[in-house]
Amino acid sequence: MIETEILVIGGGVAGLLAATKATDEKLEVTVIDKGSGASYQSSGVIDVMGCPLGEATLKPIEGIAQVIECSPSHPYSVISSERNVTNVIKDAIRYLTSMASNRGVEFKGEIERNVVLLNTIGSFKLTCFYQSTMDRGVLHKLEGASLLVTGFKGLVGFNARFCSSSFKHFASKFNIELRKTSSTELSLPSLREFNLTIIELARMMDEDDFRKDLAKKLETEIAVNDVSHVALPTLGLKKPYENMRIFEEETGTSVFELVSPPPSVPAQRLMEALEEEAIERGVRIFRGYKAVGFEGEGRSIKSVTLASGEKRFPAKAKAYILATGKFIGGGIVEERDKVKETVFNLPLYDEKGEPLKRQNISRLLAKSPFPREGHPLMGCGVKVNAQMKPVVNDEVAYDNLFAAGSIISGYNYVREKSGMGVAAVTGYIAGMNAATHVEGG
Repeated sequence: MIETEILVIGGGVAGLLAATKATDEKLEVTVIDKGSGASYQSSGVIDVMGCPLGEATLKPIEGIAQVIECSPSHPYSVISSERNVTNVIKDAIRYLTSMASNRGVEFKGEIERNVVLLNTIGSFKLTCFYQSTMDRGVLHKLEGASLLVTGFKGLVGFNARFCSSSFKHFASKFNIELRKTSSTELSLPSLREFNLTIIELARMMDEDDFRKDLAKKLETEIAVNDVSHVALPTLGLKKPYENMRIFEEETGTSVFELVSPPPSVPAQRLMEALEEEAIERGVRIFRGYKAVGFEGEGRSIKSVTLASGEKRFPAKAKAYILATGKFIGGGIVEERDKVKETVFNLPLYDEKGEPLKRQNISRLLAKSPFPREGHPLMGCGVKVNAQMKPVVNDEVAYDNLFAAGSIISGYNYVREKSGMGVAAVTGYIAGMNAATHVEGG
């Protein structure tokens, strides 16, 4: 049996931030994590609000205001009923980036402005805060640049030649003129020339011999090309800043890494940093355990049932934080032709705050694969109040239960580009309020 003061169910960004925030009050906090969830599948940057109401914006604060005005069930709107939502988002992201920075992962950006980053599929990403390894590649900083997009023979999912031509096209759409774009595909003796993953490449880039060989190859390529900037699909997992510095010194160019879809090296880097910092601050993390049920009494959760293989045992706490995510994390599943919350059997609500009636997953998908308004499926989850307590028919479900991250309903993070921002602010508030509950008794 596990006994703790606060039990956090889920080890993604929301769960780790909530757990770490609660330890600020010197409480015993335990995280139960069944394995890699949606946070590991993210891009490793922090979106706050990129597309409010389906329209892209470079001004996140204005986008948040639009959402609050038009979407009362959105987590930002719910928070705004009791707090200055912009200020608490700033506090939460400052806390998150400080956790990462303490473990060597640095972020740049500001909540007042979204920037445009180039990615490994030849497109772009709007975001608010980004790892500093990407800073040289912020689109407005590339005005007049001569860009070399560097690929590797055998690397799966990255076509440097396509990205080179695509970047020039997208830059023009934002009134940025790239003086020149070119590409190269490098072959190094230590690289296998088929089915090479970006994670494997990142690990190799952290090795001294490989880094030296790559620096020489880049120097040769740049000697025959007029290049001011070099874009790489990754700068490494453990030593990205050292790698970037060496490449820049050897080539005399500005070097940056591209944003990448899953499996994303920056996401792996961020999650490892958050886990290390949480543990350093006293959080206990148990991996490989799944919460499968609970015992309650009135409006209080008494214990959660954990499963590992065939074993079942209870975990008891004074407060619980549900941060299981949606479908990737396993917080919501389809069972007997209905979608359900998997731990506390809480009722689900749609993006507008209405009880979910279309219970089958197929009925929660739009007919078009890429609908402008997003799939209804992504907006469903549990409903919370401003303290991040799940509510049922506007009444608190359990006094000692809180929720954070994408398990919460009322927003579609895929459509509006707000996932990490909502995870951070809801985790921050849930962690604070869970600690207050425990301290109050």
